[in-house]
Amino acid sequence: MAGVSSDLSSTSARPARAGIGQRLESIFAEFAFVASVAVIAFLLGFYFTEKHWAPYRTLHNAVKTTTSLYTQLFPPFGPEQFIGFDQRAPADAARNRIIVRQPFTGAPADEHFLMTGGLNEYLDYCTRFGCVAVEFTRSGKVVHAWQYRPDLLATKETVSRPYEEMLFRFTTNRYPVGLIKLPDGDLVVTFQQWNTFPFAGGIARIHPDGTPVWFRHDYSHHWPRLLSTGEIAVPAMRIGPSRISFPLAGGIKIDLACDGKIEEDQVRILDTDGRVKQEISVFDAVAHSPWRGMLVEAPNPCVPLHLNYVTSVTPAMVHLFHDVAADDLLVSLRDLNALAIIGRRDHRLKHMFTGTFLRQHSAQPLGQSATTLIFDDHGADWSGGPSRLLAFDLATHDEKTLFPNANARGATMFSDTAGNISISPDATRAIVASSWDGTAYEVRISDGAVLTVFNNIHDISKVSEAGSSRMQHAGRFVLGGIYYVQ
Repeated sequence: MAGVSSDLSSTSARPARAGIGQRLESIFAEFAFVASVAVIAFLLGFYFTEKHWAPYRTLHNAVKTTTSLYTQLFPPFGPEQFIGFDQRAPADAARNRIIVRQPFTGAPADEHFLMTGGLNEYLDYCTRFGCVAVEFTRSGKVVHAWQYRPDLLATKETVSRPYEEMLFRFTTNRYPVGLIKLPDGDLVVTFQQWNTFPFAGGIARIHPDGTPVWFRHDYSHHWPRLLSTGEIAVPAMRIGPSRISFPLAGGIKIDLACDGKIEEDQVRILDTDGRVKQEISVFDAVAHSPWRGMLVEAPNPCVPLHLNYVTSVTPAMVHLFHDVAADDLLVSLRDLNALAIIGRRDHRLKHMFTGTFLRQHSAQPLGQSATTLIFDDHGADWSGGPSRLLAFDLATHDEKTLFPNANARGATMFSDTAGNISISPDATRAIVASSWDGTAYEVRISDGAVLTVFNNIHDISKVSEAGSSRMQHAGRFVLGGIYYVQ
């Protein structure tokens, strides 16, 4: 019986082992099938995305539209401008906006500061939407406040370019960035936009009471500059195709391919009535220059240059370079980590300058020299950063970190994007606005010592959308810039 039992046991075990093997084979086959489908789906997805095959564009636009709709229906408080709550109480906001760090008696008696505002900023002077700008004395006394009237901008549109936007509102989707004060007290103001394409919101002239004279909804952006000729130079753009090819050399071409449309930067020259006098394509100047290969290094092919500042060259620069004319322009190209001189007459890129500065803004000459001050967003100097005020000599390429340094008494700044500089008329001081800190420092250029600290903080206790914290804390906002005014 034992032998029979043994035979039965071994006989009954063989089908069980066979069943396990069949199940393993089945599981392996299923896994192989799923893995194959996953690989094919990945490859198809890669090629659909890389080559923009249908239905990529439809799905891509649907995602953008859904995201846009959600952020419009449930917007954050003070979109793109509100940083957070300050430790100071709302009642203390006004007295802490200007803090004199070192008594300074060398400034002209009539020297004032022009400070950029925006939605819900300076509500103590402009009770409806806030002030677009406010002018202060050094002691903090208000000289003038320009009402922010975004609700009136659309009524004064002289140019209206097409935008991709969802439930766009002039009051909440737009914010001021750069300012010019004209001799009659009017302001020239540039705007940018959030949750639209492109981000470039246009440029306006605004009366002292806040009413717009004209508004160009025309892809102007960043900071405008008043030239010695009385003209206004402003960064702008045109919207190009999704893919651009141009020759490198020897039959080799450079391709820029974008998920959306490529922003091709240009300089626009206006008169004070908002009429276009000239447009210079900076993108074309780079693409047709010996430096065109740098476009391959752009981190975002949709925004290959990110032009953010334009100003005139100086007599020292004209003397330094034989091919530079007095009306040529110095521009800052953030995404190439470079400065460039562009010919105003021939639209040619004449010189390109690079250094250790990265993602820079607000590059402008110091006085009439060949030295340029730069707001270096991602500064590479261990002794002064993460962002810094950098002096860059166009002749020698020598660099010097002016601020922060050992004389700045613990001051630090970091603005991942943006950042602005205003140089005093005598070129001895500079106001450095660290935009995303909501802070600016007036520093002495000779040694980097801090003379004045500016805080872009405001009492927003009456703004219910700010939440309950508004009753205990002032709000801190992004700072477009602070300017010397005489």
